[in-house]
Amino acid sequence: MGKNLIRLPRILAIVLALFLAVFALDIWEEHATMLARAEALFIHLLPSILIVIALLVSWKKPRLGAIIFTFLAALYVFNEWGHWQAIGLVAAPLMIIGMLFWVASMKGTTQA
Repeated sequence: MGKNLIRLPRILAIVLALFLAVFALDIWEEHATMLARAEALFIHLLPSILIVIALLVSWKKPRLGAIIFTFLAALYVFNEWGHWQAIGLVAAPLMIIGMLFWVASMKGTTQA
């Protein structure tokens, strides 16, 4: 149970990063120049990049991961206040991942 407990938030974080990265595909229709496309691609991939960075940090330190993912969820809610569907699709999984990292840190499981 301990190894599954630490693997679950890691897997969910990877799935969420990939899910959010899919939304970057719409930049090919919007922007004409390559520079504008590169800028739009970076902006669209920024949430996925932040999730991957948070996952790398929390890989060995799940308690810190719990704090970081909870902070990212709160930051997203603050920035997207009023867009309840977007908050449900992004902030809720971030909060769940943070809580799972917290539970894993309380159980003392740090190795997968």
